[in-house]
Amino acid sequence: MNVQQTALQREITAVLSSGSKPVFCEWIVQIHANGKTHTPVTVMNVENMADYLGQYADEISVEVMMMEGMFNYDIVPYKSKLEVTLKRVPLTDSTILVRDDYQSAIGFRYTATLYDNNSKLLEGNTPSSNQREIGNRSTLIPVRLQLMQPVLERMRMQTCGGTFRKLKTIDLVVYLLTKYSTTAIKDTAASVKGVTVLGKPNPVVREHIVVPHLTPVVGAPTWIHEHAGGVFQTGFRFYLQKQHWYVFSPFDVKAYESSPKSLTIINVPANRMPNPERSYRTTPTQLIVLATGDTKHVDNSEQQHLNAGNGVRFIDASKVFGGFGTTGDNKLVVEKAKNVNEIVIDPRETGLNFIKQSASKITSNYMKEYSDLAARSGSYIQYTWENSNPDLLYPGMAVRIMYLGNDIPEEMFGVLLGAHSFSTSDTKGMVNKRFNSKTVLTVFINRNIQVSANA
Repeated sequence: MNVQQTALQREITAVLSSGSKPVFCEWIVQIHANGKTHTPVTVMNVENMADYLGQYADEISVEVMMMEGMFNYDIVPYKSKLEVTLKRVPLTDSTILVRDDYQSAIGFRYTATLYDNNSKLLEGNTPSSNQREIGNRSTLIPVRLQLMQPVLERMRMQTCGGTFRKLKTIDLVVYLLTKYSTTAIKDTAASVKGVTVLGKPNPVVREHIVVPHLTPVVGAPTWIHEHAGGVFQTGFRFYLQKQHWYVFSPFDVKAYESSPKSLTIINVPANRMPNPERSYRTTPTQLIVLATGDTKHVDNSEQQHLNAGNGVRFIDASKVFGGFGTTGDNKLVVEKAKNVNEIVIDPRETGLNFIKQSASKITSNYMKEYSDLAARSGSYIQYTWENSNPDLLYPGMAVRIMYLGNDIPEEMFGVLLGAHSFSTSDTKGMVNKRFNSKTVLTVFINRNIQVSANA
């Protein structure tokens, strides 16, 4: 059945008729080196890799075309102290470059690193590299830079440690992220604005948490989750996006109902609605997106259950020094049922559950053990969002996916774990470029996919 003939059509129509969206823009790049500001000839593309599961901040890169003389003499010699101002200027829906005066331009100054540090001046392979003016008149070269938020430049080099008493693990994580974000930068305009905690963290108040000295600040939250009682029972991650920290549980597929702002993805078959200019709409509690590009589903959960287990067994360390057994008649009697924990997630239909001994063997960190099980009890699916607005996304966003099964609308739930955006020009030429973005959304979902039977 055609998707236009199903109940999903009402939502698709609402998105397509929801009015113009700020998806077109002009990018302006300025490179600051040696106290001077240099403007490239043109911007080729801007890429933002937001991997919420594997990293703790966006990986932003920009490619520009620049005069060879400017690059060799004004940029490369000062490669250790480069900064880049990246500014996004909204445009209207017009096919020509017309700035949208109703939308605000957004700019931010980053520290920058060259992908290619080689000096063409030292190589001397081309005559144009020997003189600045000849290089500026004769040759344009592509230059790619990686951008980093200033607060991370120092924060990733800092270490911490100490003994913290009578607090929850989430409180310590928030404290460390807040404290070192503040001390890592003096420019208040570029400082971190706050910390948002998503989900339900561990409520246990611990007598003390000892963080080893010289622990990297950006590694301390993960250390707390793995060695100090745990933060969430369905995984733990933290991420800096747009000067704001997010602390969330990446494998909580039941987070949708309690989420204040969620993402709904409507899976439209590829090439059915190619590159629609209006591909999303927003409500006070939802971002609704039409996924009109290619979709890919990767499910390794069955292999992980068969090899790593769908259950875990460990001894509760808190009982080893008290209540581990009973003494009598010159004997110590230990009951397995009172000391050994066996946890199974997603029991197998065959009834044969693979309960494997934990690598820790003796531990009281239930949150860590639950998290390991949750990580291998789901699958990943990627959607292509054309003419996207990735600024509306945030780490750990709860997701509802709508699709067709036997011509019947179905839904499933998950968590947003990645948003890879690529902004390129849809116009030809070196000037008057109009850019739009395409974003690949990575979502963690339940391994069990429900499909309705034929009516």
